[in-house]
Amino acid sequence: MNKLFEIIWKNITKQDKKKFIFIIFLTIISSFLEVFSIGMVIPFITVLVDPDKLMGFEITRQVISFFKISQSQELITPVAVLFVVITIISAIVRVLTIKVSAEFSFLIGNKLSIRAYELTMRRPFLSHKHMNSSEDISKLASKIDTVIKSLIFPGIMFMSALLMFIFIAVIFLFVNFLLTVS
Repeated sequence: MNKLFEIIWKNITKQDKKKFIFIIFLTIISSFLEVFSIGMVIPFITVLVDPDKLMGFEITRQVISFFKISQSQELITPVAVLFVVITIISAIVRVLTIKVSAEFSFLIGNKLSIRAYELTMRRPFLSHKHMNSSEDISKLASKIDTVIKSLIFPGIMFMSALLMFIFIAVIFLFVNFLLTVS
């Protein structure tokens, strides 16, 4: 499998490699937004259940003084709006990451198909005489399609999920090591 990824990496352009790095960058941004939206759940629930409890935190006092909020009940709307906005932005970036990853996977598959077709057509005449070229091309297209759908796209999605997991785990380890480990 590593050999296949090595072959694919060698056969893509510099621009495609930049797109792949952009996908990694998008994944990191998506991971950060996921962590932030997950982190907003507790303040959101707290402000709904017991808004006075948030008054004990320094960051809340700074927000209250910045927005000139006088009562803890007035925190409900801004925290709810912030939670919804962060969640929506996180979802949009996640969908964008999946869309860009799918487009990249199929672009790579397309380039591999073209390359394989060119190599098939450039074989010596005698090899074409003894083989059915259309059948060869059909089998090749089918195999490349299988590689895209069962290896390239799932591989990129796995890499994306793994990066997201690592990013979220590291952030949670910094926030509360014992709780995260347990």
